[in-house]
Amino acid sequence: MTSLNQRITSLENNSGTGTGTGTITIASVENLQSTLDAKQSKVLSVAFRVEISNASILKNTNILNQNNVIVSFNIGSGYHTTGVCMGTFVAPEAGFYSFNGKVRLPDNNTTAIEIQFYKKTGTDTDPVFTAFESFEYWINDSAKRRNGGASCFAYLNIGEGITIRNDNVGAISSGCYVVFHGFKVGE
Repeated sequence: MTSLNQRITSLENNSGTGTGTGTITIASVENLQSTLDAKQSKVLSVAFRVEISNASILKNTNILNQNNVIVSFNIGSGYHTTGVCMGTFVAPEAGFYSFNGKVRLPDNNTTAIEIQFYKKTGTDTDPVFTAFESFEYWINDSAKRRNGGASCFAYLNIGEGITIRNDNVGAISSGCYVVFHGFKVGE
């Protein structure tokens, strides 16, 4: 992206009589700044970050479908905190998205869990969730401090979404820390 100073220098060198000298007006600087501001806001048109402390992680369940979620930010309003899509990011714009999910389990808990990304299709009132990738991130059953994270990159149409689940293994009733975040990378 061209810096403001580079654009101002370009305007100065290319305005006027064509001799390489000229004047720059306040109006042209303000126009340039609003153009750059618009481009910058487009870069982060969709982004979110949520976390849960003292979370429970149940078997075969959306990890984020809980009432104690803290939303750090939700630019574009894609992350759902209520309804049947609670705990799911639903794309407000079509494009490529990057997601990351992290889980920290309670100390000395030996339950194994899996972090699996699920894609939402269908409507917000009748969603269908299917495994997005054919593998999951496994947090094994050792008795020490355990955490894990997984990421995915997906193209989503408007209304499609991504969430994280614990698949087919143990359940932990409390004490987990979960972070889920994502952002639109491009068209």
